Amino acid sequence: MNLPATHTQLGRGPRRRAVALVLVGLALLGPALLQAQTETVRRRGQYLRTEVVRTDAEKTYSCTLAPTSGSYPTLLFRRLERLKQQEVRIYEVVVEEKTTDAQTGRDAVTYRVSPGDELRGESSVRETTRDLGACADEPFVVNAVSLRTNAGGLYVDSEQRLLLPFDDLSVNAIDLEVRHEEMGTVTTRMSRYLTLRWDTKRPDERQKLVQTDVLVSLGADFEPVTAVAREGLRVRFSFPETMEPGQDVILRAEVTNEGKRPVSCLLGRLFSRQPWLSGINLYFGNVQPGATREFERQVHVPESAAPGYVFGALGFWDIMGTVKESGQALSSRIVARPAVPAGP
Repeated sequence: MNLPATHTQLGRGPRRRAVALVLVGLALLGPALLQAQTETVRRRGQYLRTEVVRTDAEKTYSCTLAPTSGSYPTLLFRRLERLKQQEVRIYEVVVEEKTTDAQTGRDAVTYRVSPGDELRGESSVRETTRDLGACADEPFVVNAVSLRTNAGGLYVDSEQRLLLPFDDLSVNAIDLEVRHEEMGTVTTRMSRYLTLRWDTKRPDERQKLVQTDVLVSLGADFEPVTAVAREGLRVRFSFPETMEPGQDVILRAEVTNEGKRPVSCLLGRLFSRQPWLSGINLYFGNVQPGATREFERQVHVPESAAPGYVFGALGFWDIMGTVKESGQALSSRIVARPAVPAGP
């Protein structure tokens, strides 16, 4: 008889069915168990602060016009430190927890701030400039011309080089290339507006014009005025009676308004058959009743100028056009330089 064997075979069937039932139950219960788990997501909360990640510093300088009065533009040089800061915004961390009820299948979402936890957000670059004072007693090269500043960082354009390009009435702006041996090269733009709507400018625009417009920096008012007259305009000018080749001479004109209305945007211009004596501008701007304005220009006599008389005319224009009654004729004589005595 094989009773033990038969008993073993009969016992395996129920056990196998029990195991199968357990596996089926686990398979059915698995999704419910998963749904009951809590899903956690980290999100960006409120903005906390901005952190500087990196700072790059560069030593440089500025070249602008300095406010003055008269006929000679003045350049101002200032030391600058340009800071370029890379910044990132920091936010608090908010934890989003989503829980699904295993019995009802409903979702519940809660939010909580994670204490001491932070997230980095967007980054940006911010540039700032610090003024470190005047470039005192420093050498510069401006449009290939070497110069040196004084103790206040100023350079007076005594040869009126900045005015020369604007003698061409079609030129309203020029670029200056400024070089320094250690601080590199910068480019600055200078303008010259013969009519300028000053009253409509914002304060920052006015400040910029003082630093970049030649006539504004010289204190000349070229704001157009409508209620004007020219009958009371009186002109006096001076020019050397004799000149020598290679000499620098001064043409000076003085205008006085003896009328009851202003003269607006007054401009003088020199004409001559001699190219070096022609096309030179004198700037007066608005001349109020009872006021006097003066302007002078430096004229260079070429080394090749032949002895003899030279002639020219000084014409004037204002907001209404040519001021014919104020034109002035001028003449001078070029004389040869005295011979240098020979040495013994």
